[in-house]
Amino acid sequence: MAGDWIPMRANLEDDPTVIAIARALKLQPDHVVGKLHRFWSWADSHTIDGQLCGVDAAWVDKHVDKRGFANAMASAPTPWLVIEDCGIRIPNFTNWFGSSAKSRMLATRRQQVSRSQRDNCHGTSVTETRLQNRTEQKRLIAPALGGAEISKAKAKALEITGKLGQCGTARNRRLLLGACVLSEELGEAWLNTAVRETQEAHPEKPYAYFQSVLVATAEAAGVDFRASVAALDFPEAPKGSTSVPQVQHA
Repeated sequence: MAGDWIPMRANLEDDPTVIAIARALKLQPDHVVGKLHRFWSWADSHTIDGQLCGVDAAWVDKHVDKRGFANAMASAPTPWLVIEDCGIRIPNFTNWFGSSAKSRMLATRRQQVSRSQRDNCHGTSVTETRLQNRTEQKRLIAPALGGAEISKAKAKALEITGKLGQCGTARNRRLLLGACVLSEELGEAWLNTAVRETQEAHPEKPYAYFQSVLVATAEAAGVDFRASVAALDFPEAPKGSTSVPQVQHA
C-alpha cells in the first residue's frame, strides 16, 4: 500500500471539475468530494502510476455507489479519469498520490513551518523536532562495488540517459550511477518512477529534478539517498580522469 492518507485540497468542493460532476449527476458538491475521497483512497492503495487495468467504469460507479460517476469524471472540462480499452487511468497520478508525491508535500510543509518559525522567533516546534529526529534516523546503503556491480549500474545508467539526456558533469554521473547501484535494494520501481516523473515534468535541469524525486522516494522508504551515494566506494579511475566510472554513449 502507498500509505494511509491521501492529499485533498481545502475547498475542493469549489473546484470547477467538482461542480461539473455535481451538475451532471444532480449531486451536491460535498457529496462529490466524498465519493472522490473514496475512489482516490482505493486507487492510492492499488496503483503506483495511476494505471488500473481490468477496472472499468461500471466498477467505479459501483464502488462509489453512483451510476455515471466514472463517465462524469472522464467528461469534465479537466478530466480526472481516462477510460481506456484495458481499464482506467488517473491523469497526473504521481503528482498527488504515492509515496514520492507525499514525501515532496511533507518536505514542502516542513520548509514552510521552518520559515514561519524563524520569522516569528518561536523556536522549533514538537512536530518539527520529530521530523528532524526521523531524518537523523534514516539508514545508509553502502554495498561493496566490484566489476559486475559497476557494469550492471552502467547499463542501467545508459538506458536512463537515453530518456533524460546525457548527464554531463561528474556530479551527475555519480548521482546516476549511484542511483542505479542503490536500485538493487530500493527496487527498479523506485528508479523507474523517478525517470517517468522527470520525463513528464520536462524540467530545465532534468538531473536536478531527477535527484529530488529520488531523494523524496528514498526518504519515504527510510533511506538517506544523498549520504548513501556519497558512501559508495567507486573504483579508482585512471590518473587524470574523474574517479566516477564514465557512462559511455554511442
